[in-house]
Amino acid sequence: MIVPPEMIQRVCQCTKSDNALIPDTYSLSPARVIDILCKKVDALIPVLGPSVVAEYVDKPIALVLGQQPPSNFPEIHSLALKRCSMDIISANLDDEFASLLHATTEYPSPFGMDLI
Repeated sequence: MIVPPEMIQRVCQCTKSDNALIPDTYSLSPARVIDILCKKVDALIPVLGPSVVAEYVDKPIALVLGQQPPSNFPEIHSLALKRCSMDIISANLDDEFASLLHATTEYPSPFGMDLI
């Protein structure tokens, strides 16, 4: 498969060669890849199916929070949706990129305090 140059430049850093006998070199740019993956996460959130949301978002939240949701419940639910989308995408990544993707989001304590 031939990859168009603009696609390579979206995920790689290019070092141009001044010598006609030495080709340009490309190296994968983790920052560029993570930017693309974050956009994919954001695009996946609104299309998560109801059964996925019920099983992997609502159920775990209910187990942690119980019957009395805190005042910041909408923020918690939003982060849980994002985490679910990240988990789905991370299943197809190597450990390094999965860790980098998950590191892009901070998860505050559901009870409004930092746990030690």
